[in-house]
Amino acid sequence: MLKPAVFIDRDGTINKDCPYCSSPEEIYIYRDALEAIRKLSKTHYVIVVTNQSGIARGYLDESDLERINRKISEEVRRSGGRIDAFYHCPHMPDQGCNCRKPRTGMIEDAANDFAIDFRNSFVVGDSDSDMELGMNAGLRSIRVRKRGSFGSDFYAKDLNEAEEIIRRESSKATAPNVPEFGIILAGGRGTRMKPLTDRVPKPMAKVGGVPIIEHILRDMKAKGIRRIFISIGYRGEMIRRYFGMGKALGVDIDYVKEDHPLGTGGGLRLGLKAIHEKHGMRDVFVTNGDDLFDLDIRKMYAQHIRTDALVTLALKRSASMRDSGVVILEGVRAVRFVEKPDRPLRGGLVNLGKYIISTSALRIFPDADAFSFEREFLAADTENKRIFGYRSRGRWHQINTVDALRNARSQYG
Repeated sequence: MLKPAVFIDRDGTINKDCPYCSSPEEIYIYRDALEAIRKLSKTHYVIVVTNQSGIARGYLDESDLERINRKISEEVRRSGGRIDAFYHCPHMPDQGCNCRKPRTGMIEDAANDFAIDFRNSFVVGDSDSDMELGMNAGLRSIRVRKRGSFGSDFYAKDLNEAEEIIRRESSKATAPNVPEFGIILAGGRGTRMKPLTDRVPKPMAKVGGVPIIEHILRDMKAKGIRRIFISIGYRGEMIRRYFGMGKALGVDIDYVKEDHPLGTGGGLRLGLKAIHEKHGMRDVFVTNGDDLFDLDIRKMYAQHIRTDALVTLALKRSASMRDSGVVILEGVRAVRFVEKPDRPLRGGLVNLGKYIISTSALRIFPDADAFSFEREFLAADTENKRIFGYRSRGRWHQINTVDALRNARSQYG
């Protein structure tokens, strides 16, 4: 079950600012911090994220920091509250790490350790770097104790007032039924559909007088996904010119472009990075841009949230497995993935090329720019990646050959 978090700065927020403190005796904890954390810990993870460059500068070491954090944690516990975790960056500003605020590395580490509802989470702190961290992670921010030059969503004179803001805003929150963002992978060359694809990219092939990808866009809009990134490559400008920014369809379209073939994984990474950089950590619905389908995304997303999945794959029973990835489930958890097996796999379900994935998966993608999402991510160490399967009963038309296109046209008129 997902739970919201409050990512809270330490020095200047929980305790009086003490530059390069090296012993617990130097720490003075604000009285309002103890009361606020007591209340917050009933409904939220309370996670401390703190820059501690004093370690790199030689003013203290990791054991000194642990003793200070232990003192804070014990005082909070005696007051009836709880701090779930401390994350710190030991580096200096010029060391180029990903963990120092306002970069999001500490929050990404917490995302791997806790089942966090990021839509209802907050960043709380007293500095511009805390507020910028909130923006970079796509979280609402609350500045406490002092004003600054970098904007925040809210201001509170102390942590008690910040807790009241969080409680008030949380009472307004409702979880979305579907992911807010979608990605359509439309960069492939469609070599099995030549000579048609000599002239147009495969997603622009028409079924019922309408490009395949337009069917997909209209279906995503109807199901509540209206902020869509299209990953384009081969003849991608034809797609961009046809749809523009999506105004005619009532959706918001952004484009990411493969300058050279990147495989299913590389194109996906471009889209996920664009969403993460603009909007922080999000769950995203992803689909190939060359098939037609009927999928209950709302039910699929409910399972995704319930299982705390990193990836949820849409799966279906099929007599033919040769042209698709096949997944073996234990319950709803994926334990094996085989891309295009040469023989049927008992109990196997076909991967429909549609899935919900967290942008936090970017951290464990292969390093190569071009890679196969199926072979090099899904099939590699499947059991240890929180990959789940959603069994779909809806129709699915895989359009990867000229004959398959003719069949789809006959059914869709």
